[in-house]
Amino acid sequence: MVYSLVSAAEPKEIQDILLLAINKRFIQSRGLLLDTMLKHGLSGLDILKQIQKETMEIDSISDEKRIELLDKCGEIEFRMVEGADEFIQLEALLAYFAK
Repeated sequence: MVYSLVSAAEPKEIQDILLLAINKRFIQSRGLLLDTMLKHGLSGLDILKQIQKETMEIDSISDEKRIELLDKCGEIEFRMVEGADEFIQLEALLAYFAK
């Protein structure tokens, strides 16, 4: 209930999105991302902040990989702030996670 009041997705939803992407299931990850954004009414920047936070909680990746992923999150955030399409940028981020 708290997450719905603060307009945020539950951490488990974000973790599921990220784990699908990391396990090379990009299409399912992208679909879940869109569903989550629509269900909670989240902007791209809102969900990106949650992705950055949950990336730190994933145990199945090395520290080097985590650094690469967080660096890419920063690049995507810059692009969004500069006016790029949010969903396309988030798709690109998930594709990078899947790579």
